[in-house]
Amino acid sequence: MKEKTLMVPEDDLVTQLGVTQEYLKDLRKKQLTKDEDYCIKRSRIWYSSDGVKKLKNLLHLGNALELKEIGEAVRLGKKMIASNPCPTGAVVATVKKIYQRNPRFLEADIDGKFAVIRCRENRNFVAGMKIEKGLTRVNERLWDFVGRLPRGRGIW
Repeated sequence: MKEKTLMVPEDDLVTQLGVTQEYLKDLRKKQLTKDEDYCIKRSRIWYSSDGVKKLKNLLHLGNALELKEIGEAVRLGKKMIASNPCPTGAVVATVKKIYQRNPRFLEADIDGKFAVIRCRENRNFVAGMKIEKGLTRVNERLWDFVGRLPRGRGIW
């Protein structure tokens, strides 16, 4: 792999693309080639610009952040989120209940089914709010919300 290409670490790429690390690992093993699309340095996986482009094509993220913006965010230490992080399509969740005792969880309705959403902080969510992006499915009932939190109570 050429040393001059922009390298993106896997954990930052997981945050950028909005997929789980296990899902990215499966894609890497099945679709990408070692030393061309990714490499392992000091027990950390780094993706080249070609590898990131291939992953975006596999996930159908044409409107995701450009590679230069991802590299800039990594250099500056920022966590930027892709505009369409959910690879399964548009998933809209409606908040039903806020857990007061556990500020990292909230209850929601996704496609008519009960779901629990894990987030960084549920303080500004309000029952009836719609969450349209940043959702990643963990299992049947648990989803992760990765992205910007509401600015104020009930205000995106």
